[in-house]
Amino acid sequence: MKITALLIFLLFHFSTYAAAVKQKELNFLVKGEELLKGDIHYSFLLTTKEELAGFFPDLLELDTTGITKPRSAQLLVSKVAYVVNKPTGFFDHNKAVDETYLGHVMGEQKITRLEERTFKVMIPGSTPQYYKLRTHFDSDDISTTTNSRAIRAITAAKQMDIQIKGASSII
Repeated sequence: MKITALLIFLLFHFSTYAAAVKQKELNFLVKGEELLKGDIHYSFLLTTKEELAGFFPDLLELDTTGITKPRSAQLLVSKVAYVVNKPTGFFDHNKAVDETYLGHVMGEQKITRLEERTFKVMIPGSTPQYYKLRTHFDSDDISTTTNSRAIRAITAAKQMDIQIKGASSII
């Protein structure tokens, strides 16, 4: 089973046995046979809105909250692909709101539930950073996505990558 994830500003804890393979292209083609070996393929790019619009304008469709509006905005865009040894059904709408599970995935970051699908996340450090995390789950069977901005972002993600179009779910 292959699971492809487009992750922006979210890091997972990886096995120490996996090889991290940096890809040259931001939106690299995922090769399932390589992922099945346990490798983690990733790419990242620090860029501006104008530069991103020049070579990958579809990514700007993901910005439904307006974070790219300030002219001085710097964007860190990443894509990570790896195999998760869990059955497809493991990732359901309950996982998207499970504070314990999200806390495990977020590692050192501290997560506190504010509302049903909204969490406050603290990045520890000498000057802790905070952000609000809203989760949405979308699949053919169920969707917790009622926010029009999230629906636009999910639709944009599906249009960007042929492999994401075939995903059983998007969180």
